[in-house]
Amino acid sequence: DWVSLDIDSRKNQFSVNGLSLANDSVPNYLNLFRNTKPLPNVTASFAPLQSDGILSFSFDDYDVFEQNRKRYLSLPPTKDPLFNAVEEVGLVYDKGERAVILNTIGSDRIADFLAGKQKSATDYQGSIIQEISNNDFLNTAFRPLVQNFEAKFSTVLDNTFVFSQKIEVLQTIISNFKNGTTFDQNPSYNAAANNMSSAATIQLVWTSDHTEQFLKENFIPDLYKNLKDPKFSGYVFTGQVVADGDFFLTNISAQKIAKKTRVRSVGSIFTVAFEDALANDPQFVTNHVTKNKEIVVQDQKNVLFLISNDGKILWKKPLGGKIQGKIQQVDLFKNGRLQLAFTTNDQLIVLDRNGKEVVMLTKTYQGGNLNPLAVFDYDGKREYRLVVTQGSKIYMYDRKGKIVRGFKFKKSEQPIMGAPKHIVIGNKDYLVFKLADGNLKILSRTGEVRINIREKIDFSGNEVLRYKNQFSVTDKKGMLNQINTNGKITKTNLDLHQDHGIDATDNIFVYMNDNVLSIKGTKITLDLGVYTHPKIFYRYDKIYVTVTDIQNQKVYLFDSQAKPISNFPVYGSSMIDLDDMDGDKKLELVTKEGDQSLMVYHIE
Repeated sequence: DWVSLDIDSRKNQFSVNGLSLANDSVPNYLNLFRNTKPLPNVTASFAPLQSDGILSFSFDDYDVFEQNRKRYLSLPPTKDPLFNAVEEVGLVYDKGERAVILNTIGSDRIADFLAGKQKSATDYQGSIIQEISNNDFLNTAFRPLVQNFEAKFSTVLDNTFVFSQKIEVLQTIISNFKNGTTFDQNPSYNAAANNMSSAATIQLVWTSDHTEQFLKENFIPDLYKNLKDPKFSGYVFTGQVVADGDFFLTNISAQKIAKKTRVRSVGSIFTVAFEDALANDPQFVTNHVTKNKEIVVQDQKNVLFLISNDGKILWKKPLGGKIQGKIQQVDLFKNGRLQLAFTTNDQLIVLDRNGKEVVMLTKTYQGGNLNPLAVFDYDGKREYRLVVTQGSKIYMYDRKGKIVRGFKFKKSEQPIMGAPKHIVIGNKDYLVFKLADGNLKILSRTGEVRINIREKIDFSGNEVLRYKNQFSVTDKKGMLNQINTNGKITKTNLDLHQDHGIDATDNIFVYMNDNVLSIKGTKITLDLGVYTHPKIFYRYDKIYVTVTDIQNQKVYLFDSQAKPISNFPVYGSSMIDLDDMDGDKKLELVTKEGDQSLMVYHIE
C-alpha cells in the first residue's frame, strides 16, 4: 500500500532499500507471507551455474503461508498436510525453460505422493528421475507462486524435490549439482550476494543478458522495456523482500559485474537424450551459414544426428554401418558450403548441410573393412584428396569423386593400419601409411617413396604424429620412435604399457600411461580408472590437454603447464571435443553422458 525507499546511486551500481507496508484487510501479494519469517534461501545451490536467473520464496510456517494463500485467492480454508514440510519454493530459469524446487525438512508424504503418480523411472548419474502423471498439482498447491507449470518429471536431491517440464532440464540440474557447478558458485551471484541478506522471504537474481522471459512473467511491461536497454549489459539484478511482522524490508539493486569477476566457471548448459545407446564420441562441426558449431553423433542403430548449439535435433540420417573414426568437413564445390565426409565399414559417404548424400562421392566397397577416411588439402585451396584404404588397397579421389590418376601407390605389400596422415615438415608434404608388418611408408604427393625406413616398428595403437619436426610414433614396448627427414630413427624408452595413449603438437608431447598423465615431461597421477587417450586442443592461443576416465566418468582438462583448469574434472564418459560453439570467444565441450545422452559444458 505504501513503500518508503532510500536511493543509493553510484557509477556502476544502483540500489534502493527501505520498508513496504501491506493492508491486511485487502488482497495483497505481500500478505501471502504475513506473520511468517524468512529462512536461508537454497534455490541457488540447486540451479545450474549458467542459469539465467532464480526466484525464491521461503517461510518458516507452511500452515500460516497456506492460510494466507487461501485468503489471497478467496479459497475455502481447508487443510492438506501433503506439503507441510516445505520451507522454500524456488523457480529456476534457464534458456526459456523453468524448473520448480521444493526445499523441505524431509517429507515422506511428498515422496509417497509422487510414487503414486509415477509412470516410469530412470537412473541418471545415481539419481532417480520419475516421469509423473497429474502434472498440475504444483499450480494447484502453490499458486500464485507457481503458475502455468506442468510437473512432468521429478527427482530428489538431498531433501529437495526438483520438478521440470522436460527431462533434459532435470538432467542438467543433476549434473551441475553433482559437479558442484551451481548458481551460488557463479561469480555474478557471489558479487551480488554482498548486498543481499542470506535469508529472504522473496529473493530474485538474474543477469541482464537473460531478462526477457523473467521480466515478462513477473513484472510490469515498462520495467521490461527499460531493462532491455543495451547500457545494462553486464549487470546483475537482485531483489529481496524480508517479512518482519507487519513490515516488509525491501532491497533492490542493479550492479555491473567486472569482466575479471565473470571468468573461470564451468557449467552444463544442455543435455540431449537418445532412444538408443551412442556408438561414437560426439564432435563439433561448423554450420557454414551461422559460422557457429553444431554436434554430430551416431547411435548404435547407425542413425547419424545433427544437433544445434541449443540442443535441438536438426535431422537424423540412417546409415548402413558405423562411422569409422572422425567425420571430416569439406567444401567440395568451393562455394563456402560445407559437407560431412566419412567412411563406414563398406562405404564412403558425403552428406550436405541437410543430410542428403552427395552422389558423386558416395561409394560402396565389396568386402568392407574400410579404415577411417583421410582428407588431404595440400595447399589450402580446397583441391581435396579423399583417401579410402581397404586392406592393402588405396583409393585416392579428387573433389569430384574421380580417381587421382597421378597417385601411384595403389596397393601396399601389407594391410594398412588406420587412416593415412598428411604431415608437412619444412616446405615438403609427406603422406604416411602404417602397415601391419611394421613398415612405415612415407611418400610424396604422387605416391613415390620420399623417405626410406629400413627398420620395422611394432606399432602401438597410436597415430604417427609430427613432434619436433620428426615423424613420431610409439611401439608396443613403450618406446618413442622418432624419424627425421633423412630416415634416421631415434628411440626413447618411455616405459609405457602396451595400451598407452599419446598426442603431440610440434612442441608438446603428452602421454597417458595407466593413471599417469604426462604433459611436456610433467607427470600428474590421477585417480585409478580406465582412461582414454589424451587429446591436445589449441584454442584462442592457449593449449588444453584433456583425458577422460571412462570407468568413473570424469573429464579432466589441463593447460600446457600441466595445471588443472578450474572446476574440473566434470562428469562425462567419452573423449571430448572442445571449441567455441556460439562465437562468444568462450569455449564449450561436448562429451557422452552415460550410454544414451550427450552433454555440453560451457567454460567461461
